[in-house]
Amino acid sequence: MIVLDTSTLIDLEQGQLPNEAEQRLRGEQTGITALSYAEYWYGLLPNPKAKLVTRLSHYDVLQTTTQGAQIFAEDKQRLDNAGTPVSDFDTFIAAITKAHNAPLLTNDTDFQQIDGLTTITYQR
Repeated sequence: MIVLDTSTLIDLEQGQLPNEAEQRLRGEQTGITALSYAEYWYGLLPNPKAKLVTRLSHYDVLQTTTQGAQIFAEDKQRLDNAGTPVSDFDTFIAAITKAHNAPLLTNDTDFQQIDGLTTITYQR
């Protein structure tokens, strides 16, 4: 499984994912975290194109577990102590992804600061 961060989900849903990133997803099971689902849904609320919402059902939605919550707390503390904080949503997306032993497809360089997270990066 490859987990998509929120910006990647948006790129994919809008048909703007670069070809090399889209090829990486071929034949792979894709998932999103509940936080990416929430961010995407929030962006759709003022949007009358409700048909896009039905596409969210095509993704496995990964929830947090106690392991994911502990990973979040440890990563947040490590990042804050190092003076390199990452947003709580991104830190939690990374923690859930790590707890599921999956790589994260992203174009966001903030994720590179999170120890133990396997990322597949692409450029827009």
